[in-house]
Amino acid sequence: MNRFKTYATAFVFTLALLLTNQSFAQVASFEQRGPAWWDALEMQLAESLDQSIDQIQDETLQHVIFFATNHADKVDFTELTPKLLDMFANDSNQARRTMSIVALHAIGNEMSMRRLAELAENEPAGSIRNITMAVLADYFSG
Repeated sequence: MNRFKTYATAFVFTLALLLTNQSFAQVASFEQRGPAWWDALEMQLAESLDQSIDQIQDETLQHVIFFATNHADKVDFTELTPKLLDMFANDSNQARRTMSIVALHAIGNEMSMRRLAELAENEPAGSIRNITMAVLADYFSG
């Protein structure tokens, strides 16, 4: 079990790194943006996450993970956490469920992480449960 947990943790963080790996020039250009731009970004991503088109949801999740990981001082995605928790609990797409877990971790809202822990109790044994447990262990140990 420990070996699998280690692999699951490595998978989650590898996924997060792959999704957030952007060029330095692009990251630097975001530093030039003003508060109105960041507010508009938050609103746009919230609207995009509500779309019923899978590709839009997937790309939005990638953006949420990127911005929450790299620009947490400029964005607040707390309002997205109910939708992310709903994706985790109800989406049939395993990759989207995994990205919702990574996005929740990147956002780092304690109430949402506690709710994720509650939802994970009902999750059957398997990779999603293991990834969730690894993310929760990382969040609550840090």
